[in-house]
Amino acid sequence: MTNRRKITAIILFVASFSFIEASVVAYLQKAFFAGGSAIFPLRVIEQKYLVIEIIREAVTLILLFAASLMLENGRWRTLWMFSILFAGWDILYYVWLRVLVGFPSSLLDWDVLFLIPAPWLAPVIAPVTTAVLMIVFSCLMLRKDDSSLSGIEMTGCALSTLLVIWSFVYDSFGSVISGANSLTGFVPAGYHWGIFIAGLAIWIVSMGHAALIRK
Repeated sequence: MTNRRKITAIILFVASFSFIEASVVAYLQKAFFAGGSAIFPLRVIEQKYLVIEIIREAVTLILLFAASLMLENGRWRTLWMFSILFAGWDILYYVWLRVLVGFPSSLLDWDVLFLIPAPWLAPVIAPVTTAVLMIVFSCLMLRKDDSSLSGIEMTGCALSTLLVIWSFVYDSFGSVISGANSLTGFVPAGYHWGIFIAGLAIWIVSMGHAALIRK
């Protein structure tokens, strides 16, 4: 597959799949929340539909991974392609959602990003910033002959990923662990920017070393 053909396939896939995701969310808002786009305070849907939604999220990741396998060869190149597809899908999802339902009105609006293993809660700017960096560094890695990570680079990336995810789930995990049966009515008091920025900084250093410094 030529580079031009591959780039075209990536753009078409990401643009189309992100619209499907946004349209599903628009339907869910209409079906469960009378079409309202307000997310907080959190409202709980029936357990059956919650399980379906969690499975849908898992299948979404599988579909993105399957597309990555078709576009690249080798585990590292497949990983970077997955990162590009995931990040591009995430960014365009918010673009389409804005077009369809008017959300988010600002990058500082809060959203429920994911449900596995607990609700990921953050202002939209957090996942969008992460996604932009994922695309940049993944593209740089794909341009290298050796697209692998060293042991210390992998450690840094793993630690940074855990910190970023922890900044997303910190409040929801806390509510569950404290004994609450659900997060009904939950309103986040504030985002954990310190954890997020620390994770992002470690990730930038690790990936920057891999993509720009290491030969």
